[in-house]
Amino acid sequence: FFWSRCTSVATTDEIVRVEGTSTVLMDETTNSPQQPPVFCYRISIENVGDNAFTLLGRHWEIYDSGEEKIIAEVPYGSRGVVGLSPSLEPEERFVYYSGCSLHSSSGGWIRGSFEMVLFDENMETESISDAISIFGATVSPIPLEVEIEATNEEISEQ
Repeated sequence: FFWSRCTSVATTDEIVRVEGTSTVLMDETTNSPQQPPVFCYRISIENVGDNAFTLLGRHWEIYDSGEEKIIAEVPYGSRGVVGLSPSLEPEERFVYYSGCSLHSSSGGWIRGSFEMVLFDENMETESISDAISIFGATVSPIPLEVEIEATNEEISEQ
């Protein structure tokens, strides 16, 4: 699949870098007018700071351009991502994939945030009671776009 590059990058106080990319899943049976598009998105979370942190939870809103409203939401405080609460040491990265479908063929976008807990590098344990702080990383909208290529027949009709 081709991963659309987008400007959905969040950096929080030089601690975490979050990048989101998306692609439409296409074959001859999907994304017809009778079947709305299905998207896969990739989220990369990288520790660019000096201390370890653990991802506690997330919040996502999925918008459909045709309806201009939220069609699905992962509520604030939802634990972890894809069943995991990864801990990242400095320079480590965690990548996960997920997906969604839209109601219309005009595309849409997702946006959200992650909640992290930051730990002191000198601590023996990573208990929340040992945390330096709890912080959030807001992710700018990740476009969910359907790129339609015109056929030779359509071009000659223009």
